[in-house]
Amino acid sequence: MPARRPVTAVVGGVFVVGCAVAAVVSVLAPERVVETYAPRPDGHYSPVLLPLAFALAAAGTVMATRHRWFRPAAVVAAILAAQVAGNGIRAIHNWFTFNGLGGLDGQRYHLVELHAYAGTVVLAGTAAAVAAVALAWREPAGGWRGLGPPRPGYVVAGVALAVLMPVAWDPSGYPDSTGFAHIFTLTYALPWGAGLAAAGWLRGRAAVAAGVAVGVCAVACTAIAVGDYLHMIYSTPPGD
Repeated sequence: MPARRPVTAVVGGVFVVGCAVAAVVSVLAPERVVETYAPRPDGHYSPVLLPLAFALAAAGTVMATRHRWFRPAAVVAAILAAQVAGNGIRAIHNWFTFNGLGGLDGQRYHLVELHAYAGTVVLAGTAAAVAAVALAWREPAGGWRGLGPPRPGYVVAGVALAVLMPVAWDPSGYPDSTGFAHIFTLTYALPWGAGLAAAGWLRGRAAVAAGVAVGVCAVACTAIAVGDYLHMIYSTPPGD
């Protein structure tokens, strides 16, 4: 008789998938709100957000269907979900800027609806991250003595990444009036730094999954962001 899947794993995985679906729907929904005012409403979200949300749904599916890979998938889901939440915060910032530049044609009631969608992305990402961390947690075998990281170098590297990435983003040291450096910290520096630190704290497959997730996210997010930026710079404006 085949072994039954643990209820917690199935419920947790389905919950993470549901959060990912909520984030995707909230990203696509603003199109009908601002179709008169903006040719590309999804542009106020980072181009990496939808790939992150789809990857989060895939991680949740693995959590629910592959018991042997449940914990590694939960670790990956936590790293992805934190970036989804950060991108939602970025969207809230962008909608404020868009409205301030007259992008909503002075109709501020649209701003409330758009912020509700972006806030849903933040809540969905945060809920998925908290759930994934709780599901990935295991009581140390040696109690407090076993709480120390087996690879402290990764923990130090993770802390350094979380602290130094915002400095590299704005090396001038002056206050950032746009808030982009702070948003960059929430969206990428903290999740990647925490994931790298987790790779030093965890053992086995979970540690490998954390390290691979950070590496893949860093490369993919950078490539997508650079590609989107180059497309924006070199694409021919309509009518030219």
